[in-house]
Formats: sequence, structure tokens, C-alpha cells
Amino acid sequence: MNDPKASKLLWQSVVMVALRDLCNSHPLKEENRQGVERWIGVFPSADFREVCLLAGLDARKAHIAFRGLCQKPPKHRSEWLRTLNHRISEKKAE
Repeated sequence: MNDPKASKLLWQSVVMVALRDLCNSHPLKEENRQGVERWIGVFPSADFREVCLLAGLDARKAHIAFRGLCQKPPKHRSEWLRTLNHRISEKKAE
């Protein structure tokens, strides 16, 4: 059985893992971080656009946000991710 909601949640999880890898400032995670930076690229690739589509995200807006993160030092990225996680937790509590 194909469950569209479950599929969308799965792809949203893929995006969240990419965000976590992008924001991880630990030196041992450098390879993961660089891999996500390549996946994001200067322009959104077909793969990036497809993942966003499956996750229910606007690929253009997501790419702008991801590229903005890529411009920040990893330490600042992790601070941004903590803020995002806090906001998500607040929304779930509502």
C-alpha cells in the first residue's frame, strides 16, 4: 500500500538528516558536511529538486536557505539548527 503521508514524512526526514549533517561542526563529520554541501551545490540539482518535491518543500526556497547555511561557519550552523529544533518542538506542543 502506498501511503502519501508516510512517503512525505520519509523524505522530510531525509531533508532533516541533510540539515543535521550540514550543521554538524564535529571534525569527524567533515566528510558528511562536505557531501551535503556538494549535494546542495551552487544551483539546485535535479536530485535536490526531487527530494524537495517529495518532501513537500519549495525547492527554490529550500535551496536559498541551504545555501545561506553553507555560507556560515559550521559552529554558527549548529546554533541555527538548535533554534530550528526548538521551534519545531514548540509547534508540536501546541
